[in-house]
Amino acid sequence: MEDQIIMPSMRKDSFVQFFYTGDDEPFICGADGHFTSTTLGDIEEEFLEDYTDIFTEGAGDYLFKVWQEPAVYGDYGAVEQEAHWEWRKESYNPIDYKPKTQ
Repeated sequence: MEDQIIMPSMRKDSFVQFFYTGDDEPFICGADGHFTSTTLGDIEEEFLEDYTDIFTEGAGDYLFKVWQEPAVYGDYGAVEQEAHWEWRKESYNPIDYKPKTQ
């Protein structure tokens, strides 16, 4: 039996990796999926809105599965909920780092 080749366009899951030191805002340091630089910027922006609630395990690498939820429209076409990114933490890899004290 031959190994099946999975083309990138056939993959359904998308992942982003963030690096967080505890001193500065987290930032995307890796991505796997169908993203443009604008899309990655949008994802990073949404994460930064609540990052103190998301990166609770401390300094390290965080891997998230991400997907976009479509906008929700009401009966008369008004947007009830904007399209937005959802995520689920898949893994965390701590680093040996002590945040700077102020």
